[in-house]
Amino acid sequence: MLNPADNKFRGIFQKKTFESSRIHDNCGYNEKNLNVSQVDVYAGFFPDYSSVKNLNHWSQAKPPFYKIEDISVPIAVWSGGNDIAATKHDIESLLPRIIHLVFYKNIPDWAHFDPIWGLDAPQRFYPDVLELMQKYKD
Repeated sequence: MLNPADNKFRGIFQKKTFESSRIHDNCGYNEKNLNVSQVDVYAGFFPDYSSVKNLNHWSQAKPPFYKIEDISVPIAVWSGGNDIAATKHDIESLLPRIIHLVFYKNIPDWAHFDPIWGLDAPQRFYPDVLELMQKYKD
């Protein structure tokens, strides 16, 4: 399997592309669902959210606590079994707090960015989004 983060592929990918592909280390990814030829394009639009930069920018190491229970709009949640940014534990602790949860779907082989970059997102994700947008448009 082609993994742009593997040392043996350093010569194939430009330095920027290789370094940028490290974003997947923080969120997980499914190489079968990633158009590897586009990694440099994806990385060009991806900000660096290192903990040091977050600390410098927001003056705190951890994200703020949000009162999810106070959100009054319909909420839909998708999760992926290979997502290491939003883990199974994170999702299990989040879902009970969402008062207006109208939709939840776990896609076991997906990672954090599959809804955006996944080759199968048009079949597995977009139809749900469009249906929910239609249902809750008013």
